[in-house]
Amino acid sequence: MKSAKLTILIFICTLLTLDTVAFARPAIQILGASPYGAVSGRVWGKVSGGADYSHFRIVVFIKVADAWWVKPYCSRSLTRIQPDGSWQTEITTGGRDDLADYIIAYLVPSAPSAGSIACAANCEPSGIAESIAFTIYDRRPPKRVLSFAGYKWLVRKTDLPSRPAGNIFSDDPEDVWVDRAGRLHLTIARKGDRWESTEVMRLASLGRGVYMVQTDSRLNLNDCNSVTGAFTWDPWLCDGVHRELDWEISKWGKATRSTDAQFVVQPCPECPGCPGQCVRYEINPADASGYITTYIIWGGKKVEFRSYRGQFTDHFPSADFLIKKWAYTNRAGIPTPGKENFHLNLWLFGARPPQDGKRQEVVFSNFSFSDKAVMIERASKLRALPGYLRGMVTEGVEPAKYKIEVYVQVNGKWWSKPAFDRPFTGISSERTWSAPITTGGDDETAARMAVFLVPIDKGPHLAAGLDDIPAAVFADSISRDEIIRR
Repeated sequence: MKSAKLTILIFICTLLTLDTVAFARPAIQILGASPYGAVSGRVWGKVSGGADYSHFRIVVFIKVADAWWVKPYCSRSLTRIQPDGSWQTEITTGGRDDLADYIIAYLVPSAPSAGSIACAANCEPSGIAESIAFTIYDRRPPKRVLSFAGYKWLVRKTDLPSRPAGNIFSDDPEDVWVDRAGRLHLTIARKGDRWESTEVMRLASLGRGVYMVQTDSRLNLNDCNSVTGAFTWDPWLCDGVHRELDWEISKWGKATRSTDAQFVVQPCPECPGCPGQCVRYEINPADASGYITTYIIWGGKKVEFRSYRGQFTDHFPSADFLIKKWAYTNRAGIPTPGKENFHLNLWLFGARPPQDGKRQEVVFSNFSFSDKAVMIERASKLRALPGYLRGMVTEGVEPAKYKIEVYVQVNGKWWSKPAFDRPFTGISSERTWSAPITTGGDDETAARMAVFLVPIDKGPHLAAGLDDIPAAVFADSISRDEIIRR
């Protein structure tokens, strides 16, 4: 009887032990690493959670330039954990490992499946399916941050050839800066025996919406090997596409090429050459200023690109200023939002020096982003008869379920438009709307106008010579926009 009880007790203890091994969820930390640039580099950390650490190992990857490598070696990728949970391993065992900027440590079973840990260079660390926990360590040197157009931008710096095309990027204040007028300057400059490019990126992801970029220099006069870019990019997505939407200005090494700009939805290795994914065109600024305003309108069902001559700050310009417009409607190819950031850069095609051997420069004068559900695209000129207001709603808006309420301010008083007895404007199936605004009195003198996106069962919110727009429309609407005509 005692023997039977002892057997049962041993069995229960065994089950409890197995349960602890199988279901304990230990955590992993990187406590420190040798500084960036250290020739003899190590990383160390701690595993906690009360498990039997003999059942686990650590796998470390480091990022050098644009590639991830397993450390310390492909043949020795598993690092043991000490009984107290501590661990450490070498990370500088070849190449330019000393310039690794990111380190990732995975906690995995002591005997992971064959082939589950990649050894060769990868654009992202191996997503080890059997990993129980992981942590990321950033050991990049301090980065410059610039303020431009009301946003914070990180200045990119690389010590090794990196994407795109093996360029090296400088963060030197003489190469990338914001001037007293608030304009961003990017350059390509010779540093000793090499040429260095420049790039900045928004610190936070913005997602879908309307991106606007303005330039203040003759982009088409830059060397044919230079490339000016404004684009979205997700560095953590390894699909060859990276949620990339591009506006690029370059002749791609051919000075005689007739076109000098392109809109691209990646993937597209070369434009032209990837039908449906890009369109090329010629900027050809109308005057010496070279002002260009470009929009990237990123929606779930369509990505639309527009370039205009001139600088415009409030709303989409008139079609009179349009250089090129292109819509991409392949829904399967439209990226979903993720961890992308917006970038501005100036770099060398194929990392080839400028053919003219001169320093290159591009000036960006403005940037903006809007994710409003309703937007004014354009308005008739002040005092024009007849007058109109036109706009669009974003793809999340079902036209049949909403309406537009328009207000104009005339001589300091607000009025509903098109008329007091017709205060609503419908939305077309194409998500556009158009409202007449000169329907009485001195309407053509209205400088300030506002529009509200309102559910179909709300309102009307009437204004007939009021000092203020009705407060109820602010509460009932889901989005609004405003314009001032000058």
